Amino acid sequence: MLITNIGCKKEQGLKGMRFEYQSLFSTGKIGNLILKNRIIMAPMATNFARLSGEASERLIDYYVERARGGVGLIIVENANIDYPTGRNGAIQLRIDDDGYIVGLGALCDAIHEADPAVRVALQISHAGASTRSARIGGHQIVGPSNVPIRVNGEIPRPLEVAEIRDITTKFGQAALRAKQAGFDAVEIHGANAYLLAQFISPITNKRTDLYGGSLANRLRFPLEVVRSIRERVGDAFPISFRMSGSDFMPGGLTLEDAMQNAKLLEQAGVNLLHVTAGNGYTHEKHVEPASYQEAWKTYLAREIKQVVQIPVAAVGVIRTPAIANAIIENQDADFVVIGRGLIADPYWPKKAQSGQIKGIRRCVSCLTCTSRRVNDNLAICCAINPAAGREAEMRVSTNQSGDKKKIVIVGGGPAGMYASSLLKKIGHEVTLYEKEEELGGQLRIASIPPFKDKLLWLLEYLKYEIESTGVAVKLGVEATAKTLAESGAELVILATGAKPIIPPITGVANSSVLTAHELLARKESFSDLDIVVIGGGSVGCETAEFLAKANRVTVVEMRQDIAVDLKPLNKADLLGRLHESGINIQTNTQVESIGDGKVCCIITEPDGSKSRKSFAADLTVIAAGSVALNHLAEELRQYGLEAFNIGDCVKPGQIIDSLRQAMLLVKNLVSNQEAR
Repeated sequence: MLITNIGCKKEQGLKGMRFEYQSLFSTGKIGNLILKNRIIMAPMATNFARLSGEASERLIDYYVERARGGVGLIIVENANIDYPTGRNGAIQLRIDDDGYIVGLGALCDAIHEADPAVRVALQISHAGASTRSARIGGHQIVGPSNVPIRVNGEIPRPLEVAEIRDITTKFGQAALRAKQAGFDAVEIHGANAYLLAQFISPITNKRTDLYGGSLANRLRFPLEVVRSIRERVGDAFPISFRMSGSDFMPGGLTLEDAMQNAKLLEQAGVNLLHVTAGNGYTHEKHVEPASYQEAWKTYLAREIKQVVQIPVAAVGVIRTPAIANAIIENQDADFVVIGRGLIADPYWPKKAQSGQIKGIRRCVSCLTCTSRRVNDNLAICCAINPAAGREAEMRVSTNQSGDKKKIVIVGGGPAGMYASSLLKKIGHEVTLYEKEEELGGQLRIASIPPFKDKLLWLLEYLKYEIESTGVAVKLGVEATAKTLAESGAELVILATGAKPIIPPITGVANSSVLTAHELLARKESFSDLDIVVIGGGSVGCETAEFLAKANRVTVVEMRQDIAVDLKPLNKADLLGRLHESGINIQTNTQVESIGDGKVCCIITEPDGSKSRKSFAADLTVIAAGSVALNHLAEELRQYGLEAFNIGDCVKPGQIIDSLRQAMLLVKNLVSNQEAR
């Protein structure tokens, strides 16, 4: 039931339900466009379009699901206005020709049909120097000046004035096509590392003509783009401008500059300012790793709001309805823009509005989505929402066709918990066994190191799903093949996880040696110790950071690099913190023995020679990986029970692997049932 009468905070609503977040769910206005609430979906490139640049069914399904979720305005991901020069990403929507109107029109129609109250805008952009020559036919990339937009980036060719004016016209033509396709508004991408932002920032704009130098000159091109669009779409069609509030770099765009830009953009006819931050050198400021505080850059929107009369939207790690509502209630911004949060949970708005706060699957900032697109040239996916990008394929029907089974799941980690709730939703009788006294498995342990506490949000969600669906849970009970056979189960799903690998090192059984899992699970406090962590993967590095606050820590890793299993931005963020913590990192180092208060190692030098070195160790921590725990599968076969393995007991991996396997298993069970 969609409820539109939102009362005051915590007042009684229909049938005794309690409503909160009055400000967040009040109507908003952008120009003449009325939004049903103050929640905007951020434009996030997906690589879901067709290679030709047309909207695909997969792309449409993805946006339709977000429309059904209750958002007020969807800003569809950036569409290229100047192919191929302005292209960004492996696959990108195009709007540089009238032929793309049909496909974009189908996207608009599908969103409006999913919920007629949802408004939809299209972001239009030119990549400039943020693209690569390989993506534009081998031609040199272009920009305001011959300055790269990232470290070790390609050198762009400065645009001629005639080319700038041609691109200005193309922005206007693209906006008109968006209007003809049925979009309710258009957004100009003038932020981060895109072409217009490259002109605005003094870091990348070193021109000496009328498009460079002073703040007014650097903004000339974006203002001409706004006017070109306004001339073609008319005064009533809303225009949003995504702008940077700061470059966060010495000599770069400052908040004071941005405030001046905001006033000039308003005068030019912009109806909404969408305030983000960062550039190609400070990418982490607009796609934040897990260490960034929720809503940390809202202050940029607040300051800009003070100098304009048009509405301002805040974006950046906004994860919870309470924070989102406070931003609107405190008048820090007129709208909140949620990006990765709506990839993780399309129904974030409806759940917030109906009070299902624990049922929101909050983004944990793992950066799986953006890393897949930016670093791997793949379509985005979500570590905690395996259905993202597979909405039509993976939507599990709630209309069970009658073949109800008694299913037992062994293991209360992420895979077991997720499979339990999905199977219960489609009508099966489900019992979940967990040998520990609480659910969560390694998710609880993984949440202990610094800045990993967001993982508890996923645990909260999974617990909510189990409780709300009515899965029977047996805690503190270790299931055996015999007890499972006696339970009457028709199907057994094993999600028994993995255990730490103990490498064959002399002295590894010493009492002063713990695995990282043991140490984190105990939550013990150590101080003033010399500690050696063996293993420089993400677990070892995060454990080292956890210990470094009160101890002297050394990490030894046999490979040439550490944290190789992390996404690039998360890795850079973690390595920066490890350096600040004074942790000693030893790569190309093989451990020989542990004992007598030291860890003895063989180090491979850059020239290939070997040397020996010992590190003081009051405590040694093993973080050498994990091995699957799957012995139950064979034992169950002896009892004639059908069993499936999911999660780490198949192969130790990441959360995304566990949840995806759980969902695919449920999908296959449903498909097999329907086939019969």
